[in-house]
Amino acid sequence: MSQDANNHKCQPFVTLPSGTPTPRSRVGMSETIESVLQLPPEADLVPRTWHKPYAEALQEIDPSKMTALILAAERAILNRSVEIQTFPTPIEENRDLDSALHVLSRLRKSEMKSDNS
Repeated sequence: MSQDANNHKCQPFVTLPSGTPTPRSRVGMSETIESVLQLPPEADLVPRTWHKPYAEALQEIDPSKMTALILAAERAILNRSVEIQTFPTPIEENRDLDSALHVLSRLRKSEMKSDNS
């Protein structure tokens, strides 16, 4: 076994055995590492319908437009959440949707505070 510059033992690269379940297969989808690796990397880079309204809400600086943009972004995210229940997608997008809703919630709260000031 080799060692790095700090004299730590380095493990050789370990590959998963054929047929190893992926995290998605634990939620009822039958797939393996092999089937996931067959997807082109661009599949994860496809812009989703909720990305644009979400970005618009985050970039808006005009308080008079902020509330409408936040609502539009939330609606797009919730619509995508419903789609995902019908057509399952990578778990990462579910996390992204949850995170985006959390950010919009905090943005709405900060906007409400500035309106009351």
